[in-house]
Amino acid sequence: MVAHILTHSWDVQTVEDGILVKIRYQDLDLQSLSVLTEELCDLVQERDQAKLYLDFGEVDCLPSLAVGKLFALDRKLGEIGGRLVLWNVHPATHEVLEAEGWPEEPIAE
Repeated sequence: MVAHILTHSWDVQTVEDGILVKIRYQDLDLQSLSVLTEELCDLVQERDQAKLYLDFGEVDCLPSLAVGKLFALDRKLGEIGGRLVLWNVHPATHEVLEAEGWPEEPIAE
């Protein structure tokens, strides 16, 4: 398998049942968001992991563009048999995601 070169320096860790990516507020700028879906989906495929955990512990609000990218990432991971789980989501962000129709189950504390 050919390794994909990431254009963004994601904070990535392997966990027991998947990959954990810590999202920092600076990861939510326009340039980073433009590659988020493709790069994180490629990362899941390269590491042959089914679950992608995004840790939002350092983020207290999401730009609306980020919400759309999360839906796109979730959809794309589902197409390849993967699953997106949001971790440490700030209550205000959780409300926004819920209002947009994000399912409750893939949000973990």
